[in-house]
Amino acid sequence: MRARIALVGFLVAMLVVHGVVAYWSPVQGEDWTHWAWAAQHRDDGVISWLASHFTFVEAMSYLLSRFTIVHAILSPLMSVALVVGVFTIALRRLPRATWDDVLGIALVSALIWITGPRAGLVWFHRPYVATHICGATLAVWLAAPYRCGWSVRRAWWPLLVLGGLCVGTSTRTIATASLVGLVFALRTQPRRERWMWVAFSALLVGTAIGYAKPPWIEFAKVFRRGLEANLNQLNFPIREAGELVSLVLGLLLVNVVLRVAGRSGAPSETRPNGDDTWRWFFAWLGISAWALFGPKYSEATLLPATIAISVAALPYLLWFAQARLLRYVLTVFAILVHVIVWWLALTTYSRLGEEGRERVAALEKARPGDVVQVAPYSEVLPTFWCFGEDFLGAASRQKAALEIWQVRDIELVPPPRRFEPDPGLRVALEVDGISESQLSSARPPVTWAGEPSVARTQFEQLVNRLRSVTHHPITARLVATNVTLQDASRPILIAWVEQGEVVSPNVSRSTLDANDRYSLIIKPPAASLFSEAWIVSGGTAHSTPYLEGHPRLQPMTAGLYVTVVCNPARCLVADAFVAVF
Repeated sequence: MRARIALVGFLVAMLVVHGVVAYWSPVQGEDWTHWAWAAQHRDDGVISWLASHFTFVEAMSYLLSRFTIVHAILSPLMSVALVVGVFTIALRRLPRATWDDVLGIALVSALIWITGPRAGLVWFHRPYVATHICGATLAVWLAAPYRCGWSVRRAWWPLLVLGGLCVGTSTRTIATASLVGLVFALRTQPRRERWMWVAFSALLVGTAIGYAKPPWIEFAKVFRRGLEANLNQLNFPIREAGELVSLVLGLLLVNVVLRVAGRSGAPSETRPNGDDTWRWFFAWLGISAWALFGPKYSEATLLPATIAISVAALPYLLWFAQARLLRYVLTVFAILVHVIVWWLALTTYSRLGEEGRERVAALEKARPGDVVQVAPYSEVLPTFWCFGEDFLGAASRQKAALEIWQVRDIELVPPPRRFEPDPGLRVALEVDGISESQLSSARPPVTWAGEPSVARTQFEQLVNRLRSVTHHPITARLVATNVTLQDASRPILIAWVEQGEVVSPNVSRSTLDANDRYSLIIKPPAASLFSEAWIVSGGTAHSTPYLEGHPRLQPMTAGLYVTVVCNPARCLVADAFVAVF
């Protein structure tokens, strides 16, 4: 009876702590894309939403980012289900109301905390919860019937189909690991029942959909980094998992010492199956390597690897717990981990939540066209717990400001060290062959962005709306009016459309290299349209090699730097930023 109370008490405590922290967690990062979608589709119905959010990760991310109450209820439920599911996978059975299983459940949670890279962020940051925690939870429970040898009745098959589709359209890492796992499970099953093929087929279809939808797997990026750089990337998961391996080896050494000293140790006859442990260990290594290919590789993408290494370790930890001394050690370990991390989570997110609410309140009170000043987050850089300040970059900040709140820009006061000011490009729209009424019905932006990539996005959206109000080919230009070259005969544009063809290049800027230089990457096919490049700063323009779409610049003083690329007919503002030293 006491064990049942302890088991229920731990799970309820986890629900409460995770629910409170989820309620406090601020809207950050990729959350703003869902807020922007909602602002742009206020009058659209459910069909439009389903068409834009037909994958599991898109739908779940939207719900958790837009509705705090959904995040506060669903996220802790998924977290608890994940912990119970990992226990079930590791021991091939559901937990029982015994003290061994109470310790096992607590250890699963503790292992994810100590082994997961930046686990405090993965557990509570809304995009990570929606993408990784929810996806991993469904994957674990989809695999549980195969692992535990259960038979699934026909009435539950629709849930298997839904689960397979959701897991397949979660993340590439989760989908691939689940697909390989089910292939292995099917090969080792003594008797393959029909429900197994139903679930596997749904997972296969979902994975195909997930891989067919951009962004693509980053093969080129990974291979371009080279072996040494990729091994350096793997250092992170290896270092984190090393803590768990050290714990297991340390307990193994103590157990050997106890047996040599004639004390009661873990009985040899109940030692876990080493072959199964090694399979999960190699699964951890393979998942860690596959996660490098992304897309959007981060600490959160390593959650499936964390689960695999935890499944490998849990049977051994519970075997060690059969020795009284080691049981005390593991019990104290589990208690201390949760006391520390839950206390830090509550104190950290109570502060971050208040800062996030104050920021959103200030933005919602602002008038269109304002430049809104807000305080930066107390944690500017990413940490184990915090996503960090997400409004440091001019492009991401201005995109959120214009699309969600219709304000000109957001300023962080006082500005953090890495804060990028608005480059302040002045933009004018020129349209040919479109009547004033047609242009008005297409809802041109009241405020054009001063950052070129955001202005290009606004232009592309306007062109799409113009196409819905006229059947004639559209000719329009977005002109930068405060950027000049010595040769004034060529217009300097940010984007344009002629005869229905839009030229709005995708341009990215690298980080500083060893020589303090930036490189721009103008993506094909737009890179082939230009042949020369200029750097405009301090009112003067200097020629720089174009390098087939990769011009470079080396800021020597603080101020505005504009990169302009040209062909004989016109020029394009590729990038603009304010260098701050």
